[in-house]
Amino acid sequence: MHRTHGEVVDERFAREAPLLTPLRPELTVIGVRATRRVNAEDFVEYRASGYQVPPGHRGRTVVLRDDGERVHIYAVDTLLCMHPTAAGKGQTLRIGTLVPSLQRASSSIARVRSMTR
Repeated sequence: MHRTHGEVVDERFAREAPLLTPLRPELTVIGVRATRRVNAEDFVEYRASGYQVPPGHRGRTVVLRDDGERVHIYAVDTLLCMHPTAAGKGQTLRIGTLVPSLQRASSSIARVRSMTR
């Protein structure tokens, strides 16, 4: 017995089931969210492939969101980079699709690091 509507859930569902319609095919994208630690080479491992992240995140935990076409890598709520989803295992995906503002920030970080060495 459901407290809100006072009916047995299975009975109510049986009554409502004929009214439900199938989802449209374009709505069937299922996203996957995972956390990974950035290794010493600025890569994260995901589904047996390596995805490069911009410099400055070694040892930190990042969030990966995989929509089936692209893997988006975030530090907290900031998008660091995105890669096409690897077609198979054992691939290494290097940065090539950085968001333009992140591309500038990444190259600035690299310049500062080279100046301090």
